[in-house]
Amino acid sequence: MPPPTEKQLAFLTDLGYTGAQPTTVGEASDLISAMKDGLTTADAEKGMLFERASPIEKARLYLADAEERKRNGNELAGWRLKVKRGAETSQNAIYNGAFLPFDVGRKFPELLAISGLDFDSELQRRPAKGPIVVAPNQFSEITPGSRKPNASPPVTVQPARPKKRSGCLGVLLFFVAMVFSFGLLSYTISLATDYGTDAANHEVNLRRR
Repeated sequence: MPPPTEKQLAFLTDLGYTGAQPTTVGEASDLISAMKDGLTTADAEKGMLFERASPIEKARLYLADAEERKRNGNELAGWRLKVKRGAETSQNAIYNGAFLPFDVGRKFPELLAISGLDFDSELQRRPAKGPIVVAPNQFSEITPGSRKPNASPPVTVQPARPKKRSGCLGVLLFFVAMVFSFGLLSYTISLATDYGTDAANHEVNLRRR
């Protein structure tokens, strides 16, 4: 991608941007959009990095931001996970509706990078009930009123495997082929019989003459 234009750099300066100079046209464009929306230089740079980050890098940026807010006295505990509409897979479906505590997300950032899985960027309070993610594919339940996972061991849930197709179609095709073969054989025998009968009648007629 080409470097930013002089016009873009001048526009960023006019918007009050005081951060590091962008290295590409795309980065400059992202910064301009953020500054036009009223963001500070620091927030504009964060947004640019986030938009160009890989899923796992985005997860780590979420976690770093949440860590900072928790240090500032935020007592909210984690994220409610959900599957994006039309993006359900065997890998993400088991997390739909589960709550991911901040400490678990920090330990396993890949959970926030699962394809098709969505969550609010804002931390939420720990729910009163429901499944709690304790590790990849492992869950505990919160008992109503306790707001803590129960004492039972975590349940490991394996992603559903694609169902194997049954052999019914193959059996049906085999049966159809057998019927067709039998019909063709019967038709061939019938033709041969008719031909033999016609030949015999023809020979008899010749003898009578």
